Amino acid sequence: MPERYPSSLSFEGGEHKSLEEALDRLKEKGFIGDLGKTRIFWSNEATSGRGGWSSALMKVITVNRKLDSDSVPDEVLDAVILNEVANIECDFAMSLVTGRGRSRTG
Repeated sequence: MPERYPSSLSFEGGEHKSLEEALDRLKEKGFIGDLGKTRIFWSNEATSGRGGWSSALMKVITVNRKLDSDSVPDEVLDAVILNEVANIECDFAMSLVTGRGRSRTG
């Protein structure tokens, strides 16, 4: 794994898409910075309904394996990852302000 990412990030499992390349694109465009100890994984199975999900407490992003396809534009994968990074960052910022994370439904 490249040294520019902490060892806690996992990029394993993508057959058609690279989570590492997606993070590189988002960093190059200035959308994200250092993710610290956040870990990112592909889901074990393709599911319907959600592109990704995250846990601010565990600092983990899981990307739906269904997006690991040549038919999925890179921009879609990037948008899903960016959304989950924002969810984690907003949860963390809210916990600093209020003493607890925000609550999400859905």
